[in-house]
Amino acid sequence: MYYGITGKQNSFFESYLTNRKQCTKVNNYSSRFQTIKCGVPQGSAMGPLLFLIYVNDLPCASSFQTTLFADDTSLHLSHKDIKMLQLNVQNELDKVDTSMRFNRLSINYSKTAYMILTATRFQNCNFEISMNGVRTQQTDSIKYLGVIIDNKLSCKPQISSLCRKLSQACGVVCKIRHFADTKILRLIYFSLFHSYLQYWIIDWDERIKLLSDPCKCYKTEL
Repeated sequence: MYYGITGKQNSFFESYLTNRKQCTKVNNYSSRFQTIKCGVPQGSAMGPLLFLIYVNDLPCASSFQTTLFADDTSLHLSHKDIKMLQLNVQNELDKVDTSMRFNRLSINYSKTAYMILTATRFQNCNFEISMNGVRTQQTDSIKYLGVIIDNKLSCKPQISSLCRKLSQACGVVCKIRHFADTKILRLIYFSLFHSYLQYWIIDWDERIKLLSDPCKCYKTEL
């Protein structure tokens, strides 16, 4: 109702999610059927849409600048003082963790990491944060939505990864160039070359935005 879904549409979602049951099967053994009290049927076409609606209010849970893409979430926070940044990040992370658990969502702490984008003088500072008592690991680079971002905002990690992919694509073209016409080769180019190059260009805008702040914490994989 909060999102404007009322009437027959709301009744459809209610009937779709109510009184569903599931069980676990391992080899020839199956558990008893249990009623699903939360969540959506796995593998359903409606699942991704309902999940996006469910987590859409996460940016309101904290002061982080939040970027949502399916189940990949990145949180950004900046401050000129590294000690204040650590304090603010920890406080806001506690809010995020509380909000997630309140909504019965689990954070994969082992896949959660943070990265500090800052001046050289802060690179070796003592910066520690945790979630639900689990220490969050610091990393020098993070791969988010297929793009590698490092703590210096350099292009070297991404270019190295891109070169490997394009090199493999060249191998494919070399093997089939004598058996495919120009139309097929053009299709392969746009599939294996152009798509990667175009995607990389779009990433430049995000790097420019990150450079506008002197000290920023980047966190992903919630």
